[in-house]
Amino acid sequence: QSILIMACRFGLRRREIQHIQREDLDFGHDTLNVTTNQYYRVKTPAGNRRLPVSLLLNENEISILEALKLIAVKIEPSASARLFPIPQKLFFKLVDRVTESLQLVTSNDRFRLYDCRHSFISHMVLAALAPEKGRLNSISSAWLRCSVPSFRQLWLERTAGQFSQNNKLLHTIALVAGHTTAKTTITH
Repeated sequence: QSILIMACRFGLRRREIQHIQREDLDFGHDTLNVTTNQYYRVKTPAGNRRLPVSLLLNENEISILEALKLIAVKIEPSASARLFPIPQKLFFKLVDRVTESLQLVTSNDRFRLYDCRHSFISHMVLAALAPEKGRLNSISSAWLRCSVPSFRQLWLERTAGQFSQNNKLLHTIALVAGHTTAKTTITH
């Protein structure tokens, strides 16, 4: 479940999930930091980013990740240890199991964990561009678990530092996805 949450609700790549350090998932500051660390170098400098936890996760998902952190402490007490402190081969087996489950649920044998990242980005862009009313707004609200206007305001407050214009929404989504420009985000 944890791997799926990190991919679907944060839009993380497989290697980013594998190498997140426990201290990077900071419930006290309500952030997930994706950064270059002793285990992993992000894809590009833009890959260093901060995601707002409570804006993207519900209470159940937060509880699952909190439980994962407690288990990880028992395996490796160091605060700088990975959130998934297991050998790479075992981690990839877990990813394969998640991928197989997704393929069964979607009836698509070509589905990859990376497709969850694309879904995350698509939902975020839809939230940025959805009209105030209509079917797209309903779809977006369901994924966001709140109204689109509320999410937009909270998103900009958390990612841009203050409430700003809607034209900044795509730029902040690009930053959270680890892209240098909004154009890269939209083409993916």
